[in-house]
Amino acid sequence: MDDAKKAVRKALTAENGVCLITGPTGSGKTTLLYSALAALDRRGLNIVSIEDPVEYTFPGITQIQVSPRLSFADSLRAILRQDPDVILVGEVRDRETAELCFQAAATGHLVLSTLHANSAVDVTRRLQGLGLSLDTINSSLRFSSAQRLLPQICSRCSEPVTDESVAPLVSLMLDGATFRRRSVGCSSCRNGLTGMVPILEYVNWQESDSRVPAQSLKEIALTRAAHGEVDAYEAMAV
Repeated sequence: MDDAKKAVRKALTAENGVCLITGPTGSGKTTLLYSALAALDRRGLNIVSIEDPVEYTFPGITQIQVSPRLSFADSLRAILRQDPDVILVGEVRDRETAELCFQAAATGHLVLSTLHANSAVDVTRRLQGLGLSLDTINSSLRFSSAQRLLPQICSRCSEPVTDESVAPLVSLMLDGATFRRRSVGCSSCRNGLTGMVPILEYVNWQESDSRVPAQSLKEIALTRAAHGEVDAYEAMAV
């Protein structure tokens, strides 16, 4: 996860480009975007967000709430005339919004947004499905990630997995890996859980040697399971 954090921070230092976060509902996409906003220089940069809805208010950032009369695309066209440094678009839902995001990136803006895609690499296929050319995507797409949130199992009451279905995985992981599963709970947890564990794969598209994820989501999930952090069966289902 440390490498992922470094990659996100590096993407935020860029002067232009599109950074896209993918994942299902409830995977923490908005939380990651808000963390990105919090990490930016809000005094030195002109930052504008377009959201649906505005879930958290940031001092020093102009935040716009979309509505039936004011779409993401309408809002984006309006704020581009103000020449902001950084633009957060809550979600790329259609061709018009996608085109405007990449036009903004091509004219010197850093654009942060979310997109429905199955993986960090699948972002390009999804953007092409919205009507963008591969040349347009390759010229401005800087960073993409895919993430999930997995329940963190209690270290005190979780139980070792003896099911033969996970036995072959041990040889693929670290020596001494012990896969565990969630239990019914104890005084140290709630129903066998103690929180959530984020897993994230990413691609740096502007680095020619980094156009594939260092690890896939399943590999990351299994690594977390090998350390006893998440349920082995949930990790295998990622």
